[in-house]
Amino acid sequence: LTFAQAVLEGARGKNGVSSLLQEWLGVFEAEQFSRVDSALAQDFIKEMDLFVKSLWFERKTVKDMFTADYSYLSPMLFEFYTGKAPATGGNDFSFTKEMGKYHRAGILSKGAFLNAHTAESDGRVIRRGINTMRGLLCTELKTPPDFMPTPQMEGAIRQPTIKLRLAQHEKEANCKACH
Repeated sequence: LTFAQAVLEGARGKNGVSSLLQEWLGVFEAEQFSRVDSALAQDFIKEMDLFVKSLWFERKTVKDMFTADYSYLSPMLFEFYTGKAPATGGNDFSFTKEMGKYHRAGILSKGAFLNAHTAESDGRVIRRGINTMRGLLCTELKTPPDFMPTPQMEGAIRQPTIKLRLAQHEKEANCKACH
């Protein structure tokens, strides 16, 4: 091994690589996640840490980063993601396959990434899109027009879901260019 390889494969190196990738993703600490309880937030962070380390130290590809069909889950995260109680007991994180069937494949579907890039008050997924375009895909977005009306939902009595709001944005000519 070269000196650089030896340093990176040591405990400090692994933690450094994980910290670098988590900073790049905008995922730092559990305090960012005010929408979930602290135990779940801690598990999100640990899942991201274990996943990132597996990508780097098992020499996975960039494609794997976005499409990997596995994760490292605590019993609490397993139940959160799947809606089912885990088959095994204990509190340890374990390697879990077939996460794609729960729409949890790759790094962008991890709870840490999703929660770090959502506004507390309204769940605006636009923050996630902006972060992904700028930070991960290195693409600058066009500045929206000065006056951009909020699409109105026909017959809406209360706040529509995020999915419905995004669908409405795709129908509006002014919004369609970006959405």
